[in-house]
Amino acid sequence: MVNYIPMGPSTINDWARAFDWISREKPWMMKRVTHASTISQCESKMWLCKEMSKLNLNKDSVAILGGWFAHIIVPFLLDDLKCGNVVNFEIDRDSKDISYRFNNRYKQSKKYFGAEKNVMLDKIPSKYNFDIVINTSCEHMFYMKKFRELNYDIDPVYVLQSTDNDEYDDHINCVENENELAEQANMSQIFFKGSKILSNGMTRFMVIGK
Repeated sequence: MVNYIPMGPSTINDWARAFDWISREKPWMMKRVTHASTISQCESKMWLCKEMSKLNLNKDSVAILGGWFAHIIVPFLLDDLKCGNVVNFEIDRDSKDISYRFNNRYKQSKKYFGAEKNVMLDKIPSKYNFDIVINTSCEHMFYMKKFRELNYDIDPVYVLQSTDNDEYDDHINCVENENELAEQANMSQIFFKGSKILSNGMTRFMVIGK
């Protein structure tokens, strides 16, 4: 379980059509899609879902914050972990549109939704009540306590990843270790914390808790 991306015929079909559509309609996004499809990107999402599978979590409704194209993580969440539905909050419209192409099968079955929103500045609509909130890009955003303050009326389990690699301009919020990541989110209950060195040499930190 969670040892590979579930690559059935429908997944292959969606991905092939997505790459074809991007190359024709949004060629300026091809480099970003390539960067989102590396071994290290897959390793970090696989690690996240493996650790989630070991915990007894309610997974009816899951939010991803800034999930980019969500093409790697969503099959893990819906096919392997059997989550009920996934909403990907993404500030960039191109990314949201592309995510629908990669995840067309889940979109059609109403298990995957994309929402265009800056989750660090705008509150999530009250119609959502997520069991789990995932942010695999904490280094790109404000402290997660900011999100918690905005969305005080929900009480999900948080699954967070970050890094200590500050060589990139958009890594505005790196951490030294998983403990600092938990502190940034004001976590009082920790179900998992750890670190992992990925194939690209970058260290990922992860915490799961409330």
